[in-house]
Amino acid sequence: MANIAHRNHYIPEFYSKRFSNYDTGKIYRYMKVHGSKITEDEIYPKETGYLIDSTSFTSDKYKSKFQIDHLEINGYSKIDQDAAKSLEKQLKQGSEHLNIAERKSWALFINSLLHRSPQKILLLQDTIKKGYNEAIKKITDDRTLFRDPTTPEMFIKKIKSRFPLAEAEDGGKLQHLNYIIKSNFTQQILSAPLWVNTEVPLNEFLVTSDYPVVCIADPATKKILCMQIALTPKILQSIYFPSDSTLETHCSNALMFIQYHNILQIQEKPNFIYSDRRLDDSTNIKYKKAMKLYLKISNPKNPI
Repeated sequence: MANIAHRNHYIPEFYSKRFSNYDTGKIYRYMKVHGSKITEDEIYPKETGYLIDSTSFTSDKYKSKFQIDHLEINGYSKIDQDAAKSLEKQLKQGSEHLNIAERKSWALFINSLLHRSPQKILLLQDTIKKGYNEAIKKITDDRTLFRDPTTPEMFIKKIKSRFPLAEAEDGGKLQHLNYIIKSNFTQQILSAPLWVNTEVPLNEFLVTSDYPVVCIADPATKKILCMQIALTPKILQSIYFPSDSTLETHCSNALMFIQYHNILQIQEKPNFIYSDRRLDDSTNIKYKKAMKLYLKISNPKNPI
């Protein structure tokens, strides 16, 4: 349990292992360090796609009410376990054979990926910290209402001791999970009229990342038209939202989607690109050039 409490995988192993090399069981991971330098390493799925204590409770208040890894055990792990079963069935029979519960599990998982990324977690942390500091400032500005005779510095220290930042952060983590579970967008994914899993041609392959869901939106309205995720290096899932979406339309665009997916994945500006094979500039896609342009700069001493 201690391991779960510290390494919280936002990219679960059941998914990332699908992109491991058949011979080694390792993933090729690419990241940008030191400006524009792209580094490549081979790692096992469990060694990446996680943040330290991103879902673990750290405050005394929440640790007294819940297990430290309550959110992981009762929330994210359950989402991942159900999604793993759904993925297994999809790969064997196709998404059209999912029952409503399996389809809902996968829709929830897709939605969770949009909110569990490092980008979203860091934004949540920054938002909570900003709100906390603003609240502390407002209270201290009005400290005369509390008839507190101490100096401003001592008063601030007293307030922070009574209402610590860690407590606000834990509350935010709990609300974030509840938002993912109750989000209306899961229902929209579930109700999307067309889910299609397409096998890519022999000469093509797919990559994924720590932000694996690609959203294709209408430039004018910003409404999402299609969401894509590589289920494996050889299978691309497309989920269409317009009510008039048809299999014929998908088939006419399928090859284009497959060919552009890897570039769109890189353009999402993730921290990492994952592949089951080496990526270089010898193919029709200049992978190293694209990754230099779009990947975020990561700290090689603290991989996630």
